[in-house]
Amino acid sequence: MKAPGLGESQRSILHVLKRRGRATVVELADVLGLNVETVRGHLNALAGHGLVRREGSDRTGPGRPEIVYGLTVEAESLFPRREGEVLGELASYLAETGHEALLRDFF
Repeated sequence: MKAPGLGESQRSILHVLKRRGRATVVELADVLGLNVETVRGHLNALAGHGLVRREGSDRTGPGRPEIVYGLTVEAESLFPRREGEVLGELASYLAETGHEALLRDFF
């Protein structure tokens, strides 16, 4: 991931959100072994850079619902895309398994 100007913890938060899709402050703190307030500060900084957004809240019981965070489109663009690699693997698989007609029809 290319993210100049971000610290290691902030990059780690982005990686966790990329893998999970969305997470609460408590979930991020647990996964990364960081203090909840530290994670909250990093999320505020990342939101200021336009890299994370609040995606609503999860109500897990009585009290205030927990805010759920996810990546923005800008943050998603920091991660390498693998569509070409996956497409190449699919084409190889189809050729190896005798489905050349599908390859010809599709490409």
